[in-house]
Amino acid sequence: MNDLKTDMPDYQNFEVPTLLRLLKGIDRLPRGATGALVFASKDAPQGTVLVEDNRVCWAAASNMEHRLTDILRHETDPPLPKAVFETVYEECHRDRIPLGETLVERGIVTPEGLSHALRRHTAEAICVLASSKALSPVWVSNRQRPYDAQHTFSTGELMSCVGSFGFDKEAKQAAQRLQQVTPRASVGVAYLEKGHELPVAQIAVDGWECAALVELGRWARKALTAVETETVVEDELRRAWRDGRLVYVSHSNRSLERRLQEPVLV
Repeated sequence: MNDLKTDMPDYQNFEVPTLLRLLKGIDRLPRGATGALVFASKDAPQGTVLVEDNRVCWAAASNMEHRLTDILRHETDPPLPKAVFETVYEECHRDRIPLGETLVERGIVTPEGLSHALRRHTAEAICVLASSKALSPVWVSNRQRPYDAQHTFSTGELMSCVGSFGFDKEAKQAAQRLQQVTPRASVGVAYLEKGHELPVAQIAVDGWECAALVELGRWARKALTAVETETVVEDELRRAWRDGRLVYVSHSNRSLERRLQEPVLV
């Protein structure tokens, strides 16, 4: 994807603990939860996070009205000219047909590019909503009318997307490496060695709560620090190693037990 430098929302003024509180709240929704977290406080960014079957399918926040358009344009190389995009947009709006799927059908954007754009937009919106320490969303259940979303994301995927912001080179390198080395039936996650708590890339994190991925990174850094002369540490379930500025971890899914609790957003 090309570098996005236009119409960027103010999504970098969040604190990691607040972001994790928001994502943990989604993880703790009841099994099969479908509905919306509505942020309507007058003293904080307003917006909505849509959830379908415990996975996030969309998020929007204040002052992001045209952000998805910009991200989608930059999914092509070179970026799609505004005039071309606006023609397709107006046609979809007039005929009430989905924009993303139309771009894919016409070969303008790849299916992977559409998924990437939706994930990026959703992650940015969640960051904007997490820029206020006073999180006070209202959960509105909508089980009778599911959204039937074709693209949904786990909190681990979204957290890793957030972690990659500003580290595009490292994230691309890490994603390629994880594809090569992550064992079957395992999760693969990459972190910066220092100064950045969130993962920058992941593979197969579905079913993992975001807090568990943060703890996995803490374990890896601590374990590798304890054996400064070695580049690899491992136990029965986990393996971590260094490669330049990056720390990689693989974790077997054999021990995975997703804990579903009542929603708590405090």
